[in-house]
Amino acid sequence: MSSLPVLCHMDVGTARPVGGQYRQRTLKNVQDSDGTAILFSQKLSGGTKLTRDLCIREKKPFVVLDATQISESAAAAAIVRFVEENEIQVLNVAGPRANGWPEGYAFALGVVGGVIGRCQVPLRSPSP
Repeated sequence: MSSLPVLCHMDVGTARPVGGQYRQRTLKNVQDSDGTAILFSQKLSGGTKLTRDLCIREKKPFVVLDATQISESAAAAAIVRFVEENEIQVLNVAGPRANGWPEGYAFALGVVGGVIGRCQVPLRSPSP
């Protein structure tokens, strides 16, 4: 079992922000995390593609998982491996808006639940 990363932001299935705000929010999410897990279905496009492109530009590790090619359980295992290999402490989870992938939110919740189920929270001694 691995240490539990901090799941800092889950941006799957949310409504589209006004104007270019989503680009700024997406950039900040990438910059403020140690790595990003991108969940999508069939094709990267829109903000999901932007997230991948920003990870490349910002030189941040990322994993891209197509829900049509992988189960929730296998996706969770892939993310845990990604977290361990890249020593991720703050994980950004991203994917398309609900209108672009109606089943995406449920898939993402299942995957994130699987990630949490495979990790354990490190015990800390209380401060004296």
